[in-house]
Amino acid sequence: DRLDVAVMKLTKETVDTLKMIGYEFISISEIQTNFDLSKGDIVFVIGYPANWTKVSNSNKVMIEKPFLGRTLPYLNDLGKLGYDAKYHHIVSYSRNILIDSKTKENRIGPKPHGISGSGIWLVHGVESATTYKHLLIGIFSEYIENRALIAGTKIDLFLDILREKFDPFIKR
Repeated sequence: DRLDVAVMKLTKETVDTLKMIGYEFISISEIQTNFDLSKGDIVFVIGYPANWTKVSNSNKVMIEKPFLGRTLPYLNDLGKLGYDAKYHHIVSYSRNILIDSKTKENRIGPKPHGISGSGIWLVHGVESATTYKHLLIGIFSEYIENRALIAGTKIDLFLDILREKFDPFIKR
């Protein structure tokens, strides 16, 4: 099975520094566990693709452009791709038929290399364009280019590691 998992405990000082410079952390209420994708689910993949990130050597600044891609679940047998549905989510990613949400024009999306470790989010409770909740369901691990798919590890596995190594009282 293909598992690409790492967990690191941050010190209080590191957390405080990250918060001070503008980082935010999600709460357990923004995580969906024990979830299997099904027809009709709407999923977002969010990250900073390597080919959209530039480095300015003159002033030593990294210029990042985020990618937010709406996609749909891959519902065929994950085992045929070498993945176990118990541990993975797989979603479609046809980079040649993306629609820019601002201009409504067809665009070629980025190759999602460099966004490993980014979130796979379920859009939940969509009643209108302004009422929905996003829930973290997995962590991006691989772009399967020849199949136009993105694979990720279910968030459950990360939480199990956190419970075992750091805090057995993390909510299930």
